[in-house]
Amino acid sequence: MLISLSTTKTVFLIFILLKTGEGIDEDGVGREGGGGGGGGIPPVCPPVGEEGICVCENYHLLWEEDNLCYREFSRGPCLEGHRLVYEPSLGAAECSCPVFWAKYEDGKCYQEYSQGPCELGTIVMADKEEGFCSCNRNLTMYYYEPDNKCYEHYSRGPCPLGHVLSFNYTTLKPECRCEGNFNFNPEDGACYELNTVGPCQQMENCQGTPCYMKGTDTALTECRCLPLNSLTESGKCFEPFTRGPCEFGEWFVWNRKEGGRCEEKKYCKRFDNWHWWSPHQRCYRQYTQGPCNKGSLFYLDAEKEGPGCHCRKEWDAYYWKETGECFEQESRGPCQEGQYFGYNTTTREAECNCFKSHVQNGSGACIELYTQGFCPEGTIVITNNQTGLLDCDCGPHLRDYYWPETGLCYPHFGQGPCKPGEQFRLHPRDHTPACILWGGPQILTN
Repeated sequence: MLISLSTTKTVFLIFILLKTGEGIDEDGVGREGGGGGGGGIPPVCPPVGEEGICVCENYHLLWEEDNLCYREFSRGPCLEGHRLVYEPSLGAAECSCPVFWAKYEDGKCYQEYSQGPCELGTIVMADKEEGFCSCNRNLTMYYYEPDNKCYEHYSRGPCPLGHVLSFNYTTLKPECRCEGNFNFNPEDGACYELNTVGPCQQMENCQGTPCYMKGTDTALTECRCLPLNSLTESGKCFEPFTRGPCEFGEWFVWNRKEGGRCEEKKYCKRFDNWHWWSPHQRCYRQYTQGPCNKGSLFYLDAEKEGPGCHCRKEWDAYYWKETGECFEQESRGPCQEGQYFGYNTTTREAECNCFKSHVQNGSGACIELYTQGFCPEGTIVITNNQTGLLDCDCGPHLRDYYWPETGLCYPHFGQGPCKPGEQFRLHPRDHTPACILWGGPQILTN
């Protein structure tokens, strides 16, 4: 007698009388089961000559055709796409299609809305448990209107090379987009795999390795000229002395003769593009001022194979052509007070911009918003909605700065309309303008 234990809500017992040699050899070892699934193990039986029952391990089901036990919900002895489950109406295990899969006329299971065995332009659909190939306009997520066909998501479908079809939840239509690790090139409308030569084969003035990659300096994806032999064995290109294709704690080391390879990084392992500076015995991030004097940046030169202080004209994101110096991004750099040094991805040049809390006046200077600035007394600095430049204004619409008793506006944290020793600012509870005497109980509100 054989017992199979299932892990469904009720533990089902299947009793089968075994004949001599049926699935169990004389030494008590089960024979290999067929069905293409493999992985069958013999049930646990009493010693030869003793009466008793054979039992499958927990979470396993008995397959009567070979008298072996298979993991429940696995493929087991079933055909590809099926799983082994317990069927209460049969009192035994059977091969079934998983949920949201359908059995096609070839006897195999295919996931709904996949292409499966269907012709290109149709997908697998299910009528109860039976699968069939079809396409119609009601399949909003899969119907591609330009050619009146349906395609599986994240397959190439009708798209150009390097694209996959996916559903746009904004337009509520499928559309072609670049697949993972590919990037759209607006010049020819194609998608190219990152860290390959991509569209850069005819890159001008490149005596090294042309590479289509995301730059560590501008964060833009474009053609870069890397040192010669900046390639892996698989033909991928990476910037030398970055993590590249390597594991955590390693970096991609470049050698003029041998090319690139992954090696353990001795220092600064935690972050990419941080390098060791021996004179200070510490790590600095590349393209920052670090240990350098103003006008140059910390950089590990792939040619010289060592870090140092540099400034180069080709560093568009850091180079200030007016002075021939390089400055760290988001720093004040060569800019006036109230400005920061940044990179304009449209003009491909570095420029000075006002902080978001500031506004530019007609002469190019940046003045902090809602301060007195150069405005007449009783007005404060605001942004003109039409010009985007500095303007002076006051009125009840500037409720956080307006004092009705005088009809004037005042910047916060000054005396404003208050008595000596008091400070004009927002009340900490109701957030309305108030005169606050610090260290005392008196608070005057309008």
